[in-house]
Amino acid sequence: NPTIDIISSWVDEFIGSKENVVSTRKVPTDHEGCLKMLKYGCPLNHPSVIFKKKAVINAGNYKSFFLKEDAYLWLRLYAKNYKFANLNESLLYFRVSEEMYRRRGGYQYAKSEVKILFYRYKIGLINFLEFLLYSGLTVPIRLAPSSIRLLIYTKILRFGGFPAA
Repeated sequence: NPTIDIISSWVDEFIGSKENVVSTRKVPTDHEGCLKMLKYGCPLNHPSVIFKKKAVINAGNYKSFFLKEDAYLWLRLYAKNYKFANLNESLLYFRVSEEMYRRRGGYQYAKSEVKILFYRYKIGLINFLEFLLYSGLTVPIRLAPSSIRLLIYTKILRFGGFPAA
């Protein structure tokens, strides 16, 4: 589809061996669904992303943004009106582990999360009330002990399905 500038696919997450798929990270397939999810999260599964080089260069390429370089790029592509999509099939097996969830926490991660939410506000993707709401929901998860974060990811966010799934 020549109108799509960046696309990814669903991803099968597994523990141990790829035969032990524990969830499928489903993301919206159409542009409008991607934009809705972009308000609070990432509508792309980065390991399976392909994009038009020209679009990424025009958006300023990858730039430094502590732990959020990909999200920052997707938001800049959004700000330049590039089109997003996803294939509604899994094209990648992705190993998940407790260590992965452990790395997604701490003060620096929370700080970076708030900065990327503020950028969403700055480019008009969310309003100030949404910025406060999403920050208020995200920061406690990032600052929680890794065992709590693991529980939230595995029981609510991943295996329970994302809002846009």
